[in-house]
Formats: sequence, structure tokens, C-alpha cells
Amino acid sequence: FFFSSRRRHTRCALVTGVQTCALPICFPVTIDRVLSRYFDHFEVPVSVDTVYAQVADYALRKGVKMINDISAMTFDPKMSAVVANYQVPVVLMHMQGTPKTMQVAPDYADVVNDVIHFLMERVAVAKAAGISEIWVDPGIGFGKSVGHNLELLKNMDQFKVLGCPILVGPSRKSFIGAMTGAEVADRLGGFRRQYIQRKADLRWRLL
Repeated sequence: FFFSSRRRHTRCALVTGVQTCALPICFPVTIDRVLSRYFDHFEVPVSVDTVYAQVADYALRKGVKMINDISAMTFDPKMSAVVANYQVPVVLMHMQGTPKTMQVAPDYADVVNDVIHFLMERVAVAKAAGISEIWVDPGIGFGKSVGHNLELLKNMDQFKVLGCPILVGPSRKSFIGAMTGAEVADRLGGFRRQYIQRKADLRWRLL
């Protein structure tokens, strides 16, 4: 997948080409506003971040090749049917709460097990809907404290149990700033790579 940002205010994440802003100050954003921002035609394969089935359907009709849903298809009950209809890969991400509430007071009994069990349930839902290629994302920085993020990063191997490719996007996240004092522009450092794990095969690819 390649990166392609339609306008300056769109953001790229992981293998994603176009992303609906998931920051608390941006959420929620109306579907009409999302569609007015982009989706003319894509000359290279891209993935779109969205929690809206209508946006996903429109993007896929325009040639988008992958959907990345930060809600793991829980925000819009029609999302799984749309993805299954086009038979494209989907990324299911874990997030505690919503973008507006996720960082208020994130709390887990066991963050690694809790996230794995959530993703396991969402993978089962996706498979039941007829989606054949499923990726998972533990959601670094989405409803996680600094400690939660570090615990997840230290235990990535445990996510093998899901049997799916794993995407992790820690770059520029606030927990790096909390640990290092670095400003957003200076937070790439050792996190300039994305972690893609296909079952037992571990590979690193540059962002």
C-alpha cells in the first residue's frame, strides 16, 4: 500500500492513505463533511480510516483497497456488510470508549488480555459476516495510559493467538512525549517503523 493524502488536513497512519481524524477535538465528524474532503479517484492503492459504513462504501466504489476501522466495526452496524460485500481487507482496532472519552481515565484489569479478548470477539464477528482478510491493531494511544501502551508493546507476541496480521502505530503518540519530553515533530525516533506480523512471521516495514 502507498500513502496518498488528498489535502493537507488529511492524515496518514500505518498503511492508510486517507484518515478521518480520530482526535477528541475532531470527533464526531459528519459523513457529508468526510465525503466532501476527498474521494475523487485514487491512482495508487490506498486504505481509508473510517467508522462510517456509508463512507467505506463510497470509498470502496472509488477503488480504495482496504478499510481501517478504529472502532473494530462497533460504531456502525452496517460496516461489516459493506466490507464483506467488497471482499477487501479490514483492520480492526481496539479503543476504549470514544475519541472524546478514551483518554479521560483508561482502566483495565489486564490490558494485554483485555485487548486480545476484545479483538478476538471482533475477529469472530468479522468472519461470521464473511470477511476473509482481517488485520488487528491493539490501538496504541486509543484509550490507553503510558503504562498500558508500554505493556502492549512489550507483549506483541501474545497477539499471535488471533491468527491475523498485526498493525501497531506508535509514532508521534503522546505517550512518547510523556516519556521523552519531545514535541510531536520530534517523536519519531525509534518508532519510525510499523510492526506488521503475519501469524508467526515477524517483519518490519518503514512507515
